[in-house]
Amino acid sequence: MPEEEKFYHPYEEPILQTNLSIKEKGEVSENALNFTDTVAVLPDVSLTTKPANVVINTADMQDFYTLSVEAKNYVNGTKEVDVSLDLPEGWQSEPVEHTIKLDNRFDTKEIEFSIIPLKM
Repeated sequence: MPEEEKFYHPYEEPILQTNLSIKEKGEVSENALNFTDTVAVLPDVSLTTKPANVVINTADMQDFYTLSVEAKNYVNGTKEVDVSLDLPEGWQSEPVEHTIKLDNRFDTKEIEFSIIPLKM
């Protein structure tokens, strides 16, 4: 998605709507129809972390934490992506970046990062 693209807001007026109009014997009847399900544009590749939420007790820091990331391809064909983590200043990950190739639509691949916190 382009950087300047608006974020999706599920409670705003839908951007996809259908206006139905029929004319019979000189009379016009119009009706605006909305989809019953939410419609949104999927990204080329989605990322899901495991665990979904990470809470780190800074009073009892470990040397590293492991985070798995699952990438799923929504492109109709091959997609290659670079996956990296946005970490707090001073924190590191091993590796810094994974490059993965997903050959087909709906293919998934799981990768792992070791998160190394800043030494306090």
